[in-house]
Amino acid sequence: MELVGLLLGLLLIIVILVSPLMSLWACRKIIKLESRVHELEQLASVRQPQKQEQSTQQDTPSYQSPKVPLPRAKVEPAIRAVKPVATVDTTTTEWFDNTLTHIKKNWLIWIGGIAMVVGAGYLVQAIGSNFILTPFARTALAVTISLIFFAAAEWLHHKIVRTERHLFHAKVDAYIPAVLYATGMSGLYATICFSAIVYQLISPPITLTAIGILAVAAIALSLRMGPLMIALGLFGGYSAPLWIGGEDPSYLLLSAYITTITAAGLLIRRFIRPHWLICSVTTGQVLWLLLISIDITQEQSLIWFVLFIPVSVYLLIFIPHLGWRLEKPIRVKEVYNHPLIAATLLALVASLTLARIDINQPQAVLLFLFPVALLIFPMMKSRAAPRVLSLVTLVAMVITEHISVTLTNEIDESGGRLVWIATGGVIVLVGARTIGQYLLGDRKPTSYCLALLSLPCMLIGSQLYINFHYSNLLETWSSFSLILGLGFVASSHKFKQLQQESSTVLHFIITSTCYCLLPADWFTLAVSIQVLLASSQYRFDHLKPNLWLIKGLVGLLTIRLTLLPFIPAWQATSIPESITLVTSFLPALILLQLSGRILQPLAPNLKQWLEVACLNLGALLIFSQSNFLLLASYNFIADFDFRSVSLFTLQSLAMFTIYSLKARSARFTTNLYLYASYIMLVIAITLSVALNTVYQPLLGLNISGEATPIVNWLSVGWLLPALLSMSIGKRLRTPLKPAYFYWASSIQIGLWAIYSIRQFWQKGSMSINAPTSMAELFSYTALFIFVGATATYSGAQRSDTRLQKVGLLVLGVAVCKVFLIDTSNLEGLWRAVSMLGLGASLVGLGWLFQRLRSKNIVM
Repeated sequence: MELVGLLLGLLLIIVILVSPLMSLWACRKIIKLESRVHELEQLASVRQPQKQEQSTQQDTPSYQSPKVPLPRAKVEPAIRAVKPVATVDTTTTEWFDNTLTHIKKNWLIWIGGIAMVVGAGYLVQAIGSNFILTPFARTALAVTISLIFFAAAEWLHHKIVRTERHLFHAKVDAYIPAVLYATGMSGLYATICFSAIVYQLISPPITLTAIGILAVAAIALSLRMGPLMIALGLFGGYSAPLWIGGEDPSYLLLSAYITTITAAGLLIRRFIRPHWLICSVTTGQVLWLLLISIDITQEQSLIWFVLFIPVSVYLLIFIPHLGWRLEKPIRVKEVYNHPLIAATLLALVASLTLARIDINQPQAVLLFLFPVALLIFPMMKSRAAPRVLSLVTLVAMVITEHISVTLTNEIDESGGRLVWIATGGVIVLVGARTIGQYLLGDRKPTSYCLALLSLPCMLIGSQLYINFHYSNLLETWSSFSLILGLGFVASSHKFKQLQQESSTVLHFIITSTCYCLLPADWFTLAVSIQVLLASSQYRFDHLKPNLWLIKGLVGLLTIRLTLLPFIPAWQATSIPESITLVTSFLPALILLQLSGRILQPLAPNLKQWLEVACLNLGALLIFSQSNFLLLASYNFIADFDFRSVSLFTLQSLAMFTIYSLKARSARFTTNLYLYASYIMLVIAITLSVALNTVYQPLLGLNISGEATPIVNWLSVGWLLPALLSMSIGKRLRTPLKPAYFYWASSIQIGLWAIYSIRQFWQKGSMSINAPTSMAELFSYTALFIFVGATATYSGAQRSDTRLQKVGLLVLGVAVCKVFLIDTSNLEGLWRAVSMLGLGASLVGLGWLFQRLRSKNIVM
C-alpha cells in the first residue's frame, strides 16, 4: 500500500509539472497560427485601399457645379432647459456588472487555481501521512515540491513577458503564473503548519517567522502577478490548517497563524487595493475565531480572548479606515466593507467566549478589553475619526451592557463591584469618544445624536438595572452618574459647544436618580420641582437647557399623575387615604402654574402647553376624588356604578365647556383644546347612553322611591346636564349648531321628568315591574299635556313651525294616551279629570291659535 501511494504521489507530481509545459506548447502552436492570420490581414488591408482609389477616380464628374448660396437653416439653441433628473447611485450596480463580466471571462482560471491550491494542500498531507519517510524527509519533500511550483511559475512568467505577440496581454498572462505561485505558497503554508503542529520540528517563534517571510513573499509576488495571486494566496493561507488537522491542535498557535495571514493580506492593500480584499480577510479571520471560540477549552479561552480579540479589532475595523498608524483616514466605498459588520461579528465571538469562560473568577473582567479596544483606537490621535466608525460605538455600548449584566448575575459581591468599576470606565470612554468626536468638528446628525444620547443612556440604563438587581451599589453609582453629568456640563462650557445639551443630560440623570432613591410618592414632587428649576434656568440663562427637556419633564409628570389613581403602589401611605391625590396633585399644579408664568416672556407657547397639562390634571383630580367620595376608591375606571356614571356625565360636559372656552382664547393651542373638548363631549354622550341603557333606573335598584324628590341622583345624571346643555347652546359659540344642544337638553329634561314622576309615586323600588297607581298614570298625562301645550304656544309666539309640530306631536301622544290607556285604567275622579284636562287644553289652544291669527290679519 505504501508503494502504491508513492507511485500515485509521483504520478500526481508529474501530471502537475507536465500540465504547464503542455499548455506552453499549445500556446506556441496558437502563436504560429496567429502570425499567419496576421500576415493575411496585412495583405488584405493593402489591397483594399487600392480598389477604393480606382473606384473614386471613375465616379468623379468632369464638370463643377456653380456655387449657389444655400438658405440659412434655423439654428436651435445648443443648450435647452431640461428638468432635473434624480441622480441614481450606480456604484453597486456597476460593481455587480463588472464582477459578473469578470467571472464569465475568467471562471475557468479561478476554479482551476482554487483546485490547484487545494491539491497542493492535500499533496502535502499525503506526503506527511502515507510515505515511509522520516518527518524531516517528508518536510523536505513537501518544500521541494513547493519550490518546483515556484520555479515553473517564474519560468513561465519570464517566457510570457519576453514574447511580444498579440495573443498575450499583461493582465491575462499574470493569471497562469499566479496560479502556480499560489499553489507553491499553499504547499509551503501546509508544510509549515504540518511541521509545527504534528511533528513539532520547529518551534512557535520559528513558525511565526516563517509565516511572516511567506507573507512578505506573497506581497512581492502579488505586486508582480496581480490580484489573483492575493486571492489564491489568502485562500491557501486560511485553508491550510484544515488540510493538516490534528487531534489536539494548539489554538493559540493557530490563532497567531490566522492573524498573521490577515495582517499580511491587509499589508498587501498598501500597494494593491482590490475592492474585495477587506471583506475577504474579515471573513477568514472571523470564521476562524468563531470556530476556535466554540472548541477551545475553558482554561485557555480567556487568555486567547485577551491576546487575539483586541488585535482583530485593530486589524479588521480600524486599519482599513485609518491605516496602520491610525492617523490617515482612508475612504472605503463598498457597503460590505463597513466596519459595523466586522464589529458585530467580533461581538458575536465575544458573546460565545462569555458563554464558555468561568465567569466566577475576577479575571473575567478582562472581557471588557473588547469594547475598550473599539473605543480607544479612534481616540489615539486626538482628532475626529472618520464618520464611518461612529456606529462602531453602538456595538461597544451594547456588548458592554451584555457583559456587565451576565457577569453580575453569576459573580459574588466583591467581584460584582469590580465588574461595575470596569463598566464605569467603559462608560467614561463612551462619553469621551462620542462627545470628543463632536467637539473635534464632526457635525453630522449621527455624531450629534451619539454625543447627546450615548452617555445618559448607558448611565441611566445601568442605574435602573442596579436599582432592581444590585441595590447595594445604587448610591455609589448614582454619585458616579452625577459626577459624569457635571463633568459633561463643565467640558461643554469650556469648549462653548453642547451647552444646552449638557444641561439637559444632567437633568435626565437627576430624574433617574430621584426615581431610584426617593419613595414613589415623593418622586412626583421631585419632578415638579425639576420642572420649575429647568424653567428658571431657561428664563435667567443659567446652565440653560433645551425647551424640549421641559416638555419631556411635563409629559413625564402628566403621565405619572394620570396613572397615579390606578396604581396604589405610587400613592402615599403616610397620610390619610382621602387626601392622597390632593397632596400629590395640588403641589404639581401650583409648580406648573409658576413654571408657566416664568416661561411666558420667552416661550408663550410653552406656557400654554403647561396650562393644558394643568387643565388635564385638574379634571383627572376631580374625577378621581369624586369617585373616592362616592365609592371609596380612586380607580374610577374599574369601579363604575350608577352614581359615578351620573356624576361623570355632568363633569365631562363641564370639561367640554371649559375646553371650548379655552379654545376661543388660546393662541398656539387652539386645535388642542378643540380636540380635547370633542373628546369630553363624546365621553359625556357615551356616559349618557350608558345611564339610559346599562344603568337604566327603571330596570334596576339604582334609586329608591323613598329618596327625596328632585334632590337625588336623577337630577345629577339628567337634569343638571340638561340645563348645562341648554346654557351651552344659548351662550357658548362652538363649531356645533346650538340646535343640537337644545334637542339634547329637551330629551334629558323629558327623561328626568318621567323618571322623577315614577320615583315620586313609588314607595320602594321604581322598577318597571312595580305596580303603577292611577295618580302616577294621570301625572304622565298631565306632563304630556303641559309639554305639548307649552311647546305649541312657544312655537306660535316665535313663528317656529318645527317647535309647533313638536308640541302638536306631544299633544297627539297625550290624546292617544287618554283615549287608549286612561279610559281603561283610570277610574272615577281620575278618569274625569284626565278627560276634562285634555279637553280644556285643546279648547284653549284652539282659541289661542284663532286669536293669534286674527291679530296677525289686523296688523
